[in-house]
Amino acid sequence: MKTAIYIGNFKSSILDAQCQLVIGNCSILSQLGYQPVLIGNDSTLANPADPLSSKTILSGFPCYNIRFSKSIRDLMCARSTHQQIEKVLSHYADSLSVIISYGSPAFGIELLWLKQWCAQHHILFLANVVDLPATCHGTLPERIVKTLDRRMIEGTIIKHADGIISVSDYINRFYRKHTSVPTVILPPLKDTEDIPQPAFSDDDTVRIVYVGVPFPLDGRKMEEDAYKDRIDLFIDLLCSIRPQVPRFHLDIYGLTEEQYLRVVTRHVPLLEKHRDCIRFHGRICHEDSLKNFADADFSVLFRIKSRMTMAGFSSKLVESISCGTPVILTDTSDYLSYLKDGESCILLDCEDTRSCQETLKAALNLSKEEIRRRKANCFSSRIFDYRNYVEPMERFLNQVFEKASRN
Repeated sequence: MKTAIYIGNFKSSILDAQCQLVIGNCSILSQLGYQPVLIGNDSTLANPADPLSSKTILSGFPCYNIRFSKSIRDLMCARSTHQQIEKVLSHYADSLSVIISYGSPAFGIELLWLKQWCAQHHILFLANVVDLPATCHGTLPERIVKTLDRRMIEGTIIKHADGIISVSDYINRFYRKHTSVPTVILPPLKDTEDIPQPAFSDDDTVRIVYVGVPFPLDGRKMEEDAYKDRIDLFIDLLCSIRPQVPRFHLDIYGLTEEQYLRVVTRHVPLLEKHRDCIRFHGRICHEDSLKNFADADFSVLFRIKSRMTMAGFSSKLVESISCGTPVILTDTSDYLSYLKDGESCILLDCEDTRSCQETLKAALNLSKEEIRRRKANCFSSRIFDYRNYVEPMERFLNQVFEKASRN
């Protein structure tokens, strides 16, 4: 069996969103006859010098971890980090067919070293690109490092990748302007057979859930337009129509009220006034987040258009739809290529407050029977099941190998 190693800046120890995406793609590779192996990032490792000893089994796949965090001081240990990665790669060298990099497991120089290692061992190098992040935040030294790192990552992918897996059409179009290598678009994917059944309730309370971390919680100062999710604007909208809609609860998972108000200080009086219907629950495990999606009437994904939000694709949206819960969202990324407004999603025009209010009021006034029907249709669609994307991935890999054989 051929080995495919997926390596990147994902944290298998907590099954973060990045790790969930990688597992979905590894499930496709397994269907295509590969033995997927993961190399992730765990900054809590007690013995970073021996990555082979970190082996665990994650969703049926062997998984190794290196110890790394993208801070300026870690630039000094980039070479030793690569040597740890090489230990794992060499362990599978006899059967290794392809390496897929999810972003970059360390700083961008690591991608260049990976490509060099692949060339020496006649192994194909693919890039799985999931974002085009902003580099205009942080201290001046941090912004300089971020900018140089981002340029090196993009330059290495454009010049050296044998194929590109993009999470969105926005990213796909960005790279197709600069390279002619084969590409494929894969959103975050799930094994929907492992997803809990949606729950239905006949009570008169509309349950809305948000799961995620809308902005960094480490105390750094950020402009509001740099927030990934604008849950603050959705709270403003929801509270503005409260007298005209049925009872609702907005449950927010991923951060505490204290963490939220430390950043969104203007909401202190608003949350005090609406404390009975807006509740914060802090961080939860992945299994609990799936259950909360399945139990809700709607989830929310409120983002403002930017390079970052158009390039990304929310794994929480994928989980919500897979659990049978329609999403209240704004028009970013490729979501409307997969979802239907008025059925699996409620589209809000974030540039028109009045329109947002009217659309949201109509959604919250839907009958329980209609909400039940929409939830059932979301669940049965299986639109993000990895099995639906086996053939596109197979065609992509065939194109990659065919082009490599001609060169």
